[in-house]
Amino acid sequence: FRDAVLEVLKENYTDTGVLLMMKAAKSYLNWGDGTVNPRDDARFTSPNQYLVKLLEGKNPKDYLSKIEDYFKAKEEDEEKYNNLVLLSDRSTMPFVITLNNDVTQAKQFTYLFPFVFFFVGVLVILTTISQIILKERGQIGTLKAIGLSKREIIFHYISLTCTVVLIGILIGEIVGPLLIPYILGQKYSILYALPPIKIVFPVLPAILTALIFLGLTALVTYLICRKEVYMNPVESMRPAPPKFKKTFSKNRGKSRSTFFLSFKMAMRNIRVDPLKSIMVFAGVMGCTALLIAGFGIEDTVYYGIYHDLDMGYDASLTIGYNANVDKDKAYSDLLSVLPEGSIKNFQAYSALNYDVSDKEEGKTITTRLYLLDEVEPFHMKVDFDHDKCAVSEKVAADTGLVVGDTIRCSNGTNVYEMEVSAIYQAFFFKGVVVSTKNPNFKNVTSFSSAYLDINDGFDVEQCKATILEKIPNCNEASTKADWVRAVNDVMSGVLVMTMAIKIFAMLLAAIVLYNLALLNFKERTRDIATLKVLGFSVGEIAQYLLWKKMLLTLLGVLAGLAVGFPFMYAVLSLNIVELVDYIYVINISSYIFSFILTFVLSFILNLLFAFATRKTKMVESLKSVE
Repeated sequence: FRDAVLEVLKENYTDTGVLLMMKAAKSYLNWGDGTVNPRDDARFTSPNQYLVKLLEGKNPKDYLSKIEDYFKAKEEDEEKYNNLVLLSDRSTMPFVITLNNDVTQAKQFTYLFPFVFFFVGVLVILTTISQIILKERGQIGTLKAIGLSKREIIFHYISLTCTVVLIGILIGEIVGPLLIPYILGQKYSILYALPPIKIVFPVLPAILTALIFLGLTALVTYLICRKEVYMNPVESMRPAPPKFKKTFSKNRGKSRSTFFLSFKMAMRNIRVDPLKSIMVFAGVMGCTALLIAGFGIEDTVYYGIYHDLDMGYDASLTIGYNANVDKDKAYSDLLSVLPEGSIKNFQAYSALNYDVSDKEEGKTITTRLYLLDEVEPFHMKVDFDHDKCAVSEKVAADTGLVVGDTIRCSNGTNVYEMEVSAIYQAFFFKGVVVSTKNPNFKNVTSFSSAYLDINDGFDVEQCKATILEKIPNCNEASTKADWVRAVNDVMSGVLVMTMAIKIFAMLLAAIVLYNLALLNFKERTRDIATLKVLGFSVGEIAQYLLWKKMLLTLLGVLAGLAVGFPFMYAVLSLNIVELVDYIYVINISSYIFSFILTFVLSFILNLLFAFATRKTKMVESLKSVE
């Protein structure tokens, strides 16, 4: 077949470059004139994969079964063996499955964050429109007094609020497609060599988003205005009379404490308007949950990095060779080039790709098999019976393996079966861990890598440079710091996403809390004026205003802290990177920091409005029809 192809090329193509390529191909295939390079000859002896394109209308499954039957028949011939490693159509190729999984995850990811931001956006619309209508209460009465109809007034305010919201929608729909794909696309730059991102404007989602928010704005405006326009003009032109609700039964004795009075008034106000109280609670909870998720994702990533570095890369140097080397030869080479007394410990190991499956179930995945020389100290911090094996949680989940099962590992013609004695947690150090104490590998003496510990007092970086310079077959030497930098580079895209989440959470928290604080202040102007007339100081009035908001903020923050972990889990489970297996963790410091950020921000905003009570005009605020 090769001779025929080369002959056709030789007859039909006379270009010098093609002829040179043909000569090189013949040389690599050992068909040349005796000038073949032995290393090249060993590297390219024959193809090991074939890609087949069928004619139109042909079913790939029919041909797959025929090919499989052919290779199975070879097993019956003593002089032949079944050398079929992979057989699949395009839809079941591993890279196609991985790509389809990423696309599916990306679609699922678009359901989670829009829901959260839609929820917060609704709160912003409700609070903002409530402020506008509350501020325009006197104007509504004036419009009614001069003869405008209810329909004209409602239409005017719907037009006003929808115009404001439309401006926000247009800005969001311009900035969103430019910013969000860049932030979330960082994840895929880890996995793929992507071309420059092209901005594709989502026309239909943009139209639907605009219609939903404009419709919601019109509905909220109509419901709020409807109550005002059906009042008499004189009622609308004066401040709204206060709502009263009996909160406490009469006490036998009367407390003269302003602290206790402020608390009682705050509880009364919470019960008087439960809807707005729920809005404050929900807004604070959502913002806190977003903050916790942002900090939690970062905590999870860094915890996983350092967990695995301590577990599998805690040596001073991790050395890689360009081919398997005898462990004794590798150790003697290190002794010959490094300063005397610098080597503390040496352990050889290999990391190879193997097809791994549960012997009973037969579900197969490709993962790393780590084979370590049985010496002390054992550098892999995995607790397992060394005459058996350990598998990572990711491998166990993908194959259905549990402790006590028999695992099947194959690499070409090498097939091993062994019992699983432990399942360990790992972030990126996933796979199967075995040692040369295992009967399958007891005769192995050649390895592709090694752990090397350097004694105190010797420069690790200098030892690394010496090894790379003086040991020819050593192509890699990495310190623990090198591994940290490498993993941080890989995970940088995920960390960009977490920073975006935290920034969005803080911005939303500021907007929502500001709106709610302003709304609370506007609604309580009559109470504030009454307290000023009765002789309460600015500080005592501020205490009264703060009680309600801070009680609701505290409840919202606590609920957000509780919801934060499930929300973070949902975000990461929809944003899985095949390179790693998340170990979900949120540090106590992240909870404390999120609590402080949200609670203190709310306190500062409400405190600013509380001390703005000195500008409240008592006569105007107390005008009403009694």
